[in-house]
Amino acid sequence: MKVQCKVQVIIQYTAVFILCLHIAMALTDKGEFRNWIRASLGLKYLKDGLVEFMSREARKQYDKHVGNIIKTACVQDYKCKSCFPDNLLPCHQVRNGQCNQGNPRNCICSRRKTNSRRSCPEGGACGIFYDLITDEHANKDPCWFNTNFDNWSSANGSFEFIKCFISTPGYKTKSTFSQLDALALLSICQNNRKLNLIFQGKGFPELFEKVIYFNVICLNGMLCFIVSVMQISFASRFAILRKSVDLLG
Repeated sequence: MKVQCKVQVIIQYTAVFILCLHIAMALTDKGEFRNWIRASLGLKYLKDGLVEFMSREARKQYDKHVGNIIKTACVQDYKCKSCFPDNLLPCHQVRNGQCNQGNPRNCICSRRKTNSRRSCPEGGACGIFYDLITDEHANKDPCWFNTNFDNWSSANGSFEFIKCFISTPGYKTKSTFSQLDALALLSICQNNRKLNLIFQGKGFPELFEKVIYFNVICLNGMLCFIVSVMQISFASRFAILRKSVDLLG
């Protein structure tokens, strides 16, 4: 019975693959599909080239920041997991009460409620890290929606740190560099001061614009693909499925 179920699943996946193959062949004469393939490959190669390099750079920056945190907070190690956006009091609020962010409305200190925030219990460590991230941002405006505060001191802390430099939200659940798209990686390079300095004078602004353009091409190609699938009649899809079953039978 189990073998029969597995065979049925294989047949279904094979039928779907053949259906997609037929659609792809039908679209090969269209410029949109060719541009889609080229743009997708370009983004893939760009991402593959950046992932390992950025992983090393993130770890290097993170380790340096942790060293400064340990020294400033006078603690033996940084291991806090009890700070969140709703309870952390940034270090700048403790010192002088003046926000150091480029856009103060995006800072968690602007949402301060009476007795709802406190300094990090580890000598203010997380509050210090919070301000270090802000200072490291080119516009002093990190995207706090992308990071998990309680994981800053974890083994994956360097990745949680670097996600703050992605301009658009939606990456909070990502846990590895390989899960980021090319646009997110370039956004980090643009917003992180040290990475921006490395790429300065190497045509980075033009590259960033091209990646945005490639993303538009990929989106248009995907929409074209979906429309083509919807345009295929039920009878045609059934015929392809039947043919697939006959071939496997």
